[in-house]
Amino acid sequence: MDAWRVTQEDHDVHDIATMRLTNYEIIILNGIAINLFTNGKRESALRLFEDLRNNINHFIVDGVEKMRTYLLVSYNYTKQLGLNNQHYRVLDITEEGINRCIQYFDVRRVAGLVVNKAYSLLELGDKEKSVPHFAIAYYVFGLFNRTEHQRNIKHYVEERLGLVFS
Repeated sequence: MDAWRVTQEDHDVHDIATMRLTNYEIIILNGIAINLFTNGKRESALRLFEDLRNNINHFIVDGVEKMRTYLLVSYNYTKQLGLNNQHYRVLDITEEGINRCIQYFDVRRVAGLVVNKAYSLLELGDKEKSVPHFAIAYYVFGLFNRTEHQRNIKHYVEERLGLVFS
C-alpha cells in the first residue's frame, strides 16, 4: 500500500472503489491483493479485488483496456475465491470475463478464467460441466505454447477425474 500511496498521498484502501486509477495502479493493487491473500489476510485481499473489479467496471471507458485490466484482476480474484471455497462467486465473475474475451476476440486470455470456472464447477460437484471447461483451457493453453499450464491441467484432470487429454 505504501507503493500505491506514492502517487495517491491523500487516499487509502477505502477510496479504491470510488476513484479513477491508472492501469499501473491497478496492476500494483492487484499484486498487493495477491500478497495479502498469500499472507493470510484473505478478507482484506478479497475486498480489495472486489473494489478493483468495481473500479474497472465504473471508470475505465475504453473497451479493450477495460477487458485487459478486468481479466487480470478477475483471474486472480477468482483463483483466490476458489482457494477460499467461494466457488459460487467464481462462476459469475468468470462468466463475465469469458464474455468479454469473446466480445473482444481475445482467445489468448480466456484460458485462465475457463480453468478457474472448471475447478469451481468440479468443487461444486458438477463434474459433467467441468470436463469441457478443463478441455477448452487445456487446448487454448496449447495453442499459445503455454505448456506448463497445459501440463498442470493434464495432471490435475488425470488425478481428480481419471481422464487423459492428448
